[in-house]
Amino acid sequence: QRDPRVEYAEIDQRLQPQLVPNDPLYGSRQWNLQPAGQGNEGGANLPGAWDVARGEVAPGQGVVVAVIDTGLRPHVDLASRLLQATLLLSLLLGALTWWMLKRQLSPMLDAIDTLSTLRTGTQPIQALPVSQPDEIGNLIDCFNSLLVTLTEREQALANSEAFKLAVLNSMTTEICVLDADGIIVAANAAWQQFGADNGYTSHPSCTHGIGVGVNYLSACSLQSGVGQRIQAVLSGHSPGFELEYPCHGPDTQRWFSMAVTPLHVSDGGVVITHTDITERKHTENK
Repeated sequence: QRDPRVEYAEIDQRLQPQLVPNDPLYGSRQWNLQPAGQGNEGGANLPGAWDVARGEVAPGQGVVVAVIDTGLRPHVDLASRLLQATLLLSLLLGALTWWMLKRQLSPMLDAIDTLSTLRTGTQPIQALPVSQPDEIGNLIDCFNSLLVTLTEREQALANSEAFKLAVLNSMTTEICVLDADGIIVAANAAWQQFGADNGYTSHPSCTHGIGVGVNYLSACSLQSGVGQRIQAVLSGHSPGFELEYPCHGPDTQRWFSMAVTPLHVSDGGVVITHTDITERKHTENK
């Protein structure tokens, strides 16, 4: 600079990075970046960290960065509004939860209402509507499949009962079925027609023709030993028996053959038949 021929010159010196910022507010305002201590317990001590690493990435290495949050720091501007905000958020969350539950459970509630209506009403059970293809929809769809299966089984059972009754009604012999207690649970048309035409109570010796639901053993008490013999078949002490007896009317003489056969089912019972043998008896008496 002393040489008038030199217009500009600068010192030739080595420069070093300055790790501490030259911000004039660094010391007075940016307390969180300074070392901890002397009333500054929350400082992060970044100058010390800058002395260790300044962001250089060596081959195969990286810079680890962590953010630590201690939570909400009480503030005078938020203290009065924090409770209100919490209540408001709680109400909003509760309303959202209620709406979502109602939306998810709506198909199931509709299904329950439909079942209640069908249970108390007389209309036939129908498949429930599937409104959504979700878990509840799959559950209702499985219920509908089960309902179809039960309906088919019920129909098959009804058809089987109708078939058995048709077979019984096709027989001209009077037939009835007793349960294990001696109650008549089924009777064919010929049995019921005999009772309607002749009347059981008018002829104490004739026990066929009495209706379904009547205790046949009590009716047979008027006949010596018949009730005991039927009871023996019901209890398994007798394989069955046959007997012939008269059943005369006011204007005619009739004879019948009675056969008692055990019913081989889990609940037990017997089958009783009464066959008209009047013509054979007349032939034998000639």
